[in-house]
Amino acid sequence: GPLVEEYFRRAVLLSRGDLMIFVQRPISAGFVALSALLLGTQLVIALRNALRARSAVKPA
Repeated sequence: GPLVEEYFRRAVLLSRGDLMIFVQRPISAGFVALSALLLGTQLVIALRNALRARSAVKPA
């Protein structure tokens, strides 16, 4: 939400644009990895569903 965006911008400004600040500490790296995993999982599910829907529409 808006609060997360505000704190993200603040952290980037304080680190002078260095995004490595988000993976330097183990807890931060864990959150980044978890977010990437969840995003990747959602993308795979969406692609799989799209391919299934596409193959179901094709005539045999």
